[in-house]
Amino acid sequence: MALSAKQKQKKTERKKQKRKMAKPLTRLSQQGPSAHSYARYPLHECLVPPDLFDNGIGVIVISRSLPDDAIAAAVFLVDTYCLGVKNAYFTLLDREYYDGGFKEELYDGYADGEFQRTHPSCAMKIIEGAKAYAAEYGFQPHKDYHKAIPLLKGIDPAACPVKYDFGHKGKPFYIQGPHESDSDTRRIMKRIQTHKS
Repeated sequence: MALSAKQKQKKTERKKQKRKMAKPLTRLSQQGPSAHSYARYPLHECLVPPDLFDNGIGVIVISRSLPDDAIAAAVFLVDTYCLGVKNAYFTLLDREYYDGGFKEELYDGYADGEFQRTHPSCAMKIIEGAKAYAAEYGFQPHKDYHKAIPLLKGIDPAACPVKYDFGHKGKPFYIQGPHESDSDTRRIMKRIQTHKS
């Protein structure tokens, strides 16, 4: 059934609202061992918002189970429409907090509630695909991407059978985030226009 113009507009507004509600990630200070130290532990879970490619932005979490009921987590704010990895961090959490407060904060603002568990190779494929797509337009991943990504060591994105399309309808589609100024927006738009179309 085809949507009316009014229904399409409402759907677009809902998507914009979800993007605004996507919480920015706070960079946590990294003390002690790096993510490299924890890549040898078994994977706990990989979480992806169910509407990531509809909204064009969302948080992906890859975690590993550590001894003493702890969790090592790499968290990525991924813009699949344009900017790639907008934010990232690595953190160590108590399992009780990970299952409680951490996930509550993560899910807050997402109308579809809990995230979907996905295969690690697919989570990695989304992160790396968004990063590569953004690089085509001159956008680099967040500076802490290189601190978080080592936790994913050994995960092969080629093992994921799913094909992901980046951009929106075949083109980069920039939506101004809540922490991007008008001058940031002008700079981003100029970069998109001067790179491949």
